[in-house]
Amino acid sequence: MGDDEFLMWGHDNGILMFNETVDIPASLNNRMVGVWRASEVSSTATPVNVGNTNMRFDLSGIYAGVASDLYLLIDTDNDGIFSDETPLGGANNLGGNVYEFAGVSSLANNLRFTLGSSISPLPIELLSFDAVTIDNRHVELIWQTSSETNNDFFTIERSIDGSNWEDLEQIDGAGTSNVLNTYVMVDKKPHQGLSYYRLKQTDYDGQYTYSQIRSVDISKQESSVKVYPNPTSSTFVLTGDESELTNIKITNMLGQNVTGSTVISKMEETKYVIDLSQLKNGVYSLHTNNTVIHINKK
Repeated sequence: MGDDEFLMWGHDNGILMFNETVDIPASLNNRMVGVWRASEVSSTATPVNVGNTNMRFDLSGIYAGVASDLYLLIDTDNDGIFSDETPLGGANNLGGNVYEFAGVSSLANNLRFTLGSSISPLPIELLSFDAVTIDNRHVELIWQTSSETNNDFFTIERSIDGSNWEDLEQIDGAGTSNVLNTYVMVDKKPHQGLSYYRLKQTDYDGQYTYSQIRSVDISKQESSVKVYPNPTSSTFVLTGDESELTNIKITNMLGQNVTGSTVISKMEETKYVIDLSQLKNGVYSLHTNNTVIHINKK
């Protein structure tokens, strides 16, 4: 670039998935929901032309196709619509899921851009995919397919920000099928607050694609975990929901795990007796799945 020329771009915080199927050119099957916008200006905010640009995108965990099916979409008339634009091909796979469009000449100040794909969104006919809360404690994921082709398995994924995903469970697909199939999975330990869910569908050959994203909101609630007596000289009783008590840990004030020096006796699914007699007097932390309670041993 020349002196006093600056190229920057920013993102609208849209989901970085190829889930948009309406505002696309006729030759494509989908595009990213997220959109970037470029700024080519001088230090006085005067528009400049920085020349041809090499644009690279890290599509790890986002795109599983080949470079020839990937396209750059630039809103050249700046009307906020991509369906009237000509897709730019020629992407190169640089390895590590990084794709480059080299020598792009149509990117200019204040223009929007995103990525499109000619790959079908899913090699299955997905009739529905829903995520619903159950008693404000669990999330039920249910989806139906009317046909499947070489479908090895589904992976249910969860995110708290729509960008970083974690695998929850893998469920076998129906292979090749032309009948109605219904799948159900329950997330018994959802995050509190807003969460996102999606399906990752994987073929027998390892190729994978994603469904649309669904969101749920689990409102914060008072913990069901109770302890007594507290303070205690040796033992105390721990009660709570069965799902809350599947993991129990005791740490000291230095954060060291001292569970091995205690005796935890299960009386029933929702009740435990914990013996701290082998520990020195002091304050300890009781950890369950979503709760931390300080225990004072005297």
